[in-house]
Amino acid sequence: MNLRGPTLHGIRWTAVENVLNVLFGIATLAILARLLQPQHFGLMAVVAVIVGLSMVFADLGISNAVIHRQDVDEAQLSTLYWLNVLGGVAIYLVLLALAVPLARFYGEPELVPLVAIAGLATVVQSLGQQYNVLLRKELHFGLLARIGIASRFLALVSAVGLALADFGVYALVGSSLAGTCLATVLTVAAGWRLHRPRLQFQPARVRHFLGFGAYQVGEGSIAYLTANLDSLLIGRLAGAEALGLYSVAKQFVTYPAQVVNPVVTRVAMPVMARLQDDIPRLRAMYLQAIGHLSSLNFPIYAAIAVFAAEITALLFGPRWEAAVPLMRILAIHAALRSVGTPVGSLILARGRARLAFWWNASLVFLTAAAMLAGAMYGPAGVAWALLLLQVALQVPNWRLLVRPLCGAGWGEYAAAILRPAAAAAMGALAGGAVALAFPGDLTRLAAGLAVSALVTLLAYLAWNRGFLDALRAVVLARNA
Repeated sequence: MNLRGPTLHGIRWTAVENVLNVLFGIATLAILARLLQPQHFGLMAVVAVIVGLSMVFADLGISNAVIHRQDVDEAQLSTLYWLNVLGGVAIYLVLLALAVPLARFYGEPELVPLVAIAGLATVVQSLGQQYNVLLRKELHFGLLARIGIASRFLALVSAVGLALADFGVYALVGSSLAGTCLATVLTVAAGWRLHRPRLQFQPARVRHFLGFGAYQVGEGSIAYLTANLDSLLIGRLAGAEALGLYSVAKQFVTYPAQVVNPVVTRVAMPVMARLQDDIPRLRAMYLQAIGHLSSLNFPIYAAIAVFAAEITALLFGPRWEAAVPLMRILAIHAALRSVGTPVGSLILARGRARLAFWWNASLVFLTAAAMLAGAMYGPAGVAWALLLLQVALQVPNWRLLVRPLCGAGWGEYAAAILRPAAAAAMGALAGGAVALAFPGDLTRLAAGLAVSALVTLLAYLAWNRGFLDALRAVVLARNA
């Protein structure tokens, strides 16, 4: 089975989608940061965490089970579709019931209508979730990319329009819901030819999917909670304004990973699933994945850490100056965290959802303990706690997950990370030193980024040419 053509095609389209989506996101964040107040972003951060967690439950873990299983018939798909829809409705009702207690917990009455509006996305998304999965399984990444671009563009236009109309925090909630609605409509229209749900409901025939899905829900919800526990904790202890500063810094540093990581992981998951019994090829693909992610992400995050002050001043304005130290710490944390992303695809490709569940169940306790200790020093303390924990987890991640699943040794695993890390550090430090000679935020940023990119490229030519060859193959490959 030759998967090179579809894989490269998928990488290219996913890259285009995510670059445009992140540009839309940065534009939205930069515009709204000047139109809205930090507390608006703080309220939205709480709502986004709660609604995002609910969507993990609403999916019932079925999506990745459908990709993993290569023999799914029409009756099973129909049953799974209706289970998705029922799950979305049930979760929305739970959200409505929790809105008032949540508002009391944070002392923010406005959370009640915000949760009610934003929570509608759980129902809307459930209508198109299976079609998204089927299109991914059939490697229709170009079509999914166009849908993603259209929905994010609508979210951008809606956000700016609502903010200019003085809707405040509802500009953030409304735009997110608008983008979800458009994505669902377009996904259903595109996937209708692959499958049309019948009025069939045979739970006994999908029991094995639900067994796989149960661990997926558990693993996904714990992983999501672990990743967003900082926002919930800061919102409760420091208030909406402090959370707004933290959430804008965190949101900005997630953008590079949103561009780069799905380029690899969205394509890698279905491809790895097809290679799940060919361990040597699976190991080679996994090591390439973390090497490519590191080579793309590390220079970007190193530049963000060095030039955080200039970026904040140019994009968000003077009222967000307090977010600069947070952005620096979170950038390094995000760089290290991005390396662990492909292990999720590896776990699912091998059908080891139980392993992922117990790993993330352990992480949530470690993360909670670290953040509670760091919270004594405010949002910056939480950021430092996350960074130190991420450093400490690198060896356990390899020992308990990577080596058992694909047999990769520590030397080859570490080399895939350390080579691009060293090059990125050299580039960022050189760029930062040169930038000191220039006046003004824009000139410092432009000069520093140019030097950083040049030094990093020279370092890659010296000891990371494999990545440059792979990048050239993606750019020059013809659609297959």
